[in-house]
Amino acid sequence: MPTSPPDAETIRQTLERVLASGEYDLQPRPEAEGSVSDFFDPLMEWLWEPVANLWEKLRGTAPWIDKVLAGIVILLLVALLVYLFRMRKKQPDLPLRSSESTGAQRPDELHNQARTSGEQGRFVEAVRLLLQASVLRLEQAEQRINRPGTTNRELLRRYRSSAVVRPLSTLVDTVDQSWFGDRPCTRLDYLDCLSAHDEIASASAPEISTAPIGGVRGVKKTA
Repeated sequence: MPTSPPDAETIRQTLERVLASGEYDLQPRPEAEGSVSDFFDPLMEWLWEPVANLWEKLRGTAPWIDKVLAGIVILLLVALLVYLFRMRKKQPDLPLRSSESTGAQRPDELHNQARTSGEQGRFVEAVRLLLQASVLRLEQAEQRINRPGTTNRELLRRYRSSAVVRPLSTLVDTVDQSWFGDRPCTRLDYLDCLSAHDEIASASAPEISTAPIGGVRGVKKTA
């Protein structure tokens, strides 16, 4: 007996549960704010309804028809997951585990590399290095390492009540727009980010400290 495919709502809810498990990060870019539902609802309506209608019309007419339709459904789901994976790779997802993302490098080393890149006119690279150095300084000040996969926007939300949120926002916005976006990174952008890094570097631990929020887990560093 032919088996009916799950409805669009069931598939959407299942995908949301998978994506919410932490293996995927759909943090929206600045120009595309919205929930996961905002993304999936129109997509599932566009992709699923024609397939479901075709299934209802043709199922049971021949044994091979059901197999073909089931194969189409599977291919659509695989294509959707591949698309989501590629989307995730384009998101601002700078790894924040200092021991893994920057090897044995220290904030001062990253800062020096950033200045060298800036002097050579490689402003996008310089700004990204400044953000990495700033993240390491924040980790050192709070003596904790952020969980893997924490995005720049999650970091901003975590420090939204901290004294460093303004300079950190300057760094994150510039990286998002220049590294992940299409806006050119100018010398003025680089100088602004250099000042933002210096402001974070000069902040005291009490000024930086903030309570963890929204699943950002801290791990105490050991000597």
